[in-house]
Amino acid sequence: RRRRVALWRDDAVAPVDAAVQERLEALVNFLRAEGVAVDESARPVASGETHHVYLHLLRSATGAWLDDSTWHRFQEQARRYAPDDARYEAAHFRGSTLSHRDWVALDQRRAALRRQWDAFFTHHDLLITPVACTPAFAHAQQGERWERMVDVNGQPRPGTDSLFWAGLPGLVGLPATAFPLGLSRDGLPVGAQVIAPAMADRDAIGFAQWLEQAWHGFVPPPLATSVP
Repeated sequence: RRRRVALWRDDAVAPVDAAVQERLEALVNFLRAEGVAVDESARPVASGETHHVYLHLLRSATGAWLDDSTWHRFQEQARRYAPDDARYEAAHFRGSTLSHRDWVALDQRRAALRRQWDAFFTHHDLLITPVACTPAFAHAQQGERWERMVDVNGQPRPGTDSLFWAGLPGLVGLPATAFPLGLSRDGLPVGAQVIAPAMADRDAIGFAQWLEQAWHGFVPPPLATSVP
């Protein structure tokens, strides 16, 4: 229990709503009261680099299953974006149509990020981050994924921003366990994840289990009385 824990609660690449940060602050207060050392400034990797590599390799994996006509259409779409365009839609089309040479270059960048994570975990045992930028939100099925907006601190943001938080452990193959932070003031579920070093799955699971027992277990939100 008395582990060296780092907390990454917000980032300019994927801003986190105050409702989530409020529950993270409550978690920090609990951990410190339990004698857990919490570092709120340490970062294992640069956010822009890890998000760029993650999105391109993610979309490359899904793009491998595109039919020929869709692949060629995506390739044409990719040419319309500048090389330094960091928006999700640019990565979506570029990643889906990567050449093998470009994929290998990105994989080498992923290897460098793995080494940075390894170095980070020589000084910290676990990292806690949000799992999404907002509490639970209403389903939106219209338009492209990057066109579906969610409210973050009163501003519309693409729902795809939350992929940043999923990509932190996913890109480099680290174990992560999601756990509940409780409900927002609006009664919506809020969650976080604990990321552990490679092969330390039990540490992530055990820490989340302890939080469920000692701090906050899952509480289902009230059932809606009507469907709009």
